[in-house]
Amino acid sequence: MLDERPARIPRAPRNGLALSLERRRLQLYLALIICDSAILLASFALISGIYMPLMPLPEAMAPGYLLLPLFQTIAMYSGTYSREGLIHWHEATKRCVVALLVSTLLLSFLGFLMKTSEDYSRVVFAASVTLSAVAMGFVRYVVARITMYLWGPSMTNRLLIDAGGPEVRIPHVYRVSSREHALRPDLEDPVMLDRLSRYLRNMDQVIVSCQPSDRIAWSEVLKGSGIHGEVISDYAREIGALGIVRHREANVYGLLVSTGQLAMRARITKRLFDLTASAAGLLLLSPVLLLCALAITLDDGGPVFFRQRRMGRGNTFFDIYKFRSMRTAKADAAGLRSASRDDDRITRVGRFLRRTSLDELPQLINVFLGDMSIVGPALTRSDRMQVTSCSGRSTESTGSATASARASRAWPRSAACVVPLIAKPICLTACRPTLNI
Repeated sequence: MLDERPARIPRAPRNGLALSLERRRLQLYLALIICDSAILLASFALISGIYMPLMPLPEAMAPGYLLLPLFQTIAMYSGTYSREGLIHWHEATKRCVVALLVSTLLLSFLGFLMKTSEDYSRVVFAASVTLSAVAMGFVRYVVARITMYLWGPSMTNRLLIDAGGPEVRIPHVYRVSSREHALRPDLEDPVMLDRLSRYLRNMDQVIVSCQPSDRIAWSEVLKGSGIHGEVISDYAREIGALGIVRHREANVYGLLVSTGQLAMRARITKRLFDLTASAAGLLLLSPVLLLCALAITLDDGGPVFFRQRRMGRGNTFFDIYKFRSMRTAKADAAGLRSASRDDDRITRVGRFLRRTSLDELPQLINVFLGDMSIVGPALTRSDRMQVTSCSGRSTESTGSATASARASRAWPRSAACVVPLIAKPICLTACRPTLNI
């Protein structure tokens, strides 16, 4: 616990450090609901007036009246009116359009069953729905811009309490020093709890950075606050924890550090993509592969391919294929010596292959065989497997030894976007990127 007290204790805020954004969010949700309803009805009125001017307006707008409650119900349950929707207008527009399409299909199906769909114009219905979708998307764009300008990129009040823990740099947060404001996580002191509650008032999220010995006390205080609370943990960050798992039968908690393999459907889709892409790549690049193989053979008569052991999926070994760019007698299959720009082991043809990264093309064979994947974290040589983490972060890539030697090469912008995807497939692992806790 922090026992040092400031010379002068500032008065606790009477109504919190900030105004409540929850009330503002509710007001915006209500405004969007009213605006969407008005847009939907106005679109039907406008299109009906243009396409069928002689039909009475109430009768022409009947599909709009039927569509409105369906749309609002689906929009409510699909998260169309959410905090994310106030900030990210792309996501908000997508959810809105999906709700509009689902309600349209549902109404069309009901009209088909009741044999009333022939009483209304399909042109008016389709044009009105399209106009409504465009207008609703524009409204969300404007709302997102205004929200970002007035309340920041998260539309939330976040408080960071510095209680002597590691330094935390999070943008767009209110920062309070527990020492300067005399804040302590003392459950036995009602006055202190009341003082803390004044700082936490109107906050959507509270983050505490404290010493390890104070984490339990701060955790207990945050649990009673009714607010989303977090306690910074260096240990969780160091091991790359993704979350917390509770084992009820043993009454113990564990830090989740690996999420296992992808789902079956995702693995099948990914494997089909790898097979298709690698087969197409080998077929389309077969003339280039044959020319490279012929050049290597004519240069010194040695083998065409060079194989080196690498660490792949599930931390298992496999042999990676590359076009041989070094002399056979001086080839370093174990990777004990890194290649340099003026390496005397590199042949004349090999120098060209390495400069253009054509020596990496045979890795498509590894992709086809299932040893590697077109998309995934970088693999590493077997002698450097200690630098590969579960998150897929590695200091070595498929061409680790040649990366520094090739770094000075100036590729055109277009070529730099194509070559790494085709010529440098990388290892597939089952781990996901690490999140900080």
